[in-house]
Amino acid sequence: MVKICFIGDALTASGLNLVGIRDTHIATEKNIGEIFEKEKNKGIIVIPNTLYQLVKEKVKKLPPTSIVVALPDENGVGEHKAMKMIEEAIGRSITFKKKSD
Repeated sequence: MVKICFIGDALTASGLNLVGIRDTHIATEKNIGEIFEKEKNKGIIVIPNTLYQLVKEKVKKLPPTSIVVALPDENGVGEHKAMKMIEEAIGRSITFKKKSD
């Protein structure tokens, strides 16, 4: 069985705990490098895109069998990528209107 590990914010970690992913680590911009080094040998690592950007050079050095997923996060980083995945899944182009304040 493949081990899934999440490294990121507390809110997302709590949600993943609810669906059975117990291997979660709370990380910040200051400690992401250290936590990633400790957990880099897990089967699948999920990291919010903001933090992924800080360790992407380390990710490139991992063996090809390692799987690291950059998860779109609340800062909107990765929004375009998420929209593309949705479009591919439904087979249609989509447009979102921005809320005006």
